[in-house]
Amino acid sequence: MKSLYFKIIFLALLSFSSGNIYSQKNKLSMCDSTGTMPPFKYYYLDGTEFTSENISKKNTTIFIYFKNDCPYCNKEAAIVSENIEDLNSIDFIFISREDSTTIQNFAASHKLNDKANVKFLRDKDQVYYNYCTAQYTPSIHIYDKHKKLISYSQGTIKKEGLLKYVK
Repeated sequence: MKSLYFKIIFLALLSFSSGNIYSQKNKLSMCDSTGTMPPFKYYYLDGTEFTSENISKKNTTIFIYFKNDCPYCNKEAAIVSENIEDLNSIDFIFISREDSTTIQNFAASHKLNDKANVKFLRDKDQVYYNYCTAQYTPSIHIYDKHKKLISYSQGTIKKEGLLKYVK
């Protein structure tokens, strides 16, 4: 009898976890399903809007969804900062749900707050977080100048990986 209960519980847990894995996999692919940059509205740290219309049509654009206390996010920002001269034909869009002060401190700590090709934005409406299901940070989407998705990854991208997107 215990064996039957064990089997029932095991199958129920397996079914539940399989459903969650399937659901997460589908959510993770929502942002990538069209292969093009989805419409969005984020905010500069002063509160003004930033939309897909603000994206340059000349450069590759890399969205990096980050958290201030994430060691991998800090590593990615350090890689960008250390190689910014070589990466000047890439537009970096750092996005976070955190408050403006926290984001500004992150940008300043990595010496990225005054770079022309780097923007720091707030996802105060949780658009990126919900649409792309950014469960892990950093979450990175790379788009070409035509707003076509080139790559998606979770975790850091090394300098060599970033350099392949330089014109």
